[in-house]
Amino acid sequence: MKPEELGAAAVGAILAGTDMTLHLPAGEKWPQGWPRGELLSVTERGKNYSFNPLKVLAFMQRLGKLNNGQAPNASLSGPAAESK
Repeated sequence: MKPEELGAAAVGAILAGTDMTLHLPAGEKWPQGWPRGELLSVTERGKNYSFNPLKVLAFMQRLGKLNNGQAPNASLSGPAAESK
């Protein structure tokens, strides 16, 4: 997942008021400094974790992955988008 996509997913989760779920393929590790998440499930393909999206955005900002410290534009779908 590209940094822009991850940032957009985090912003979408914040706007929806939920945590974000990410999959870590088997044999892979999170980058150093990555926020702690809640382990949801383990399969032969990897592990699924739930993360606080604000902590994910803060981590990305520390790495300089967001343009000018701003969250990337996220397109909304569902009830939040329809109310605008």
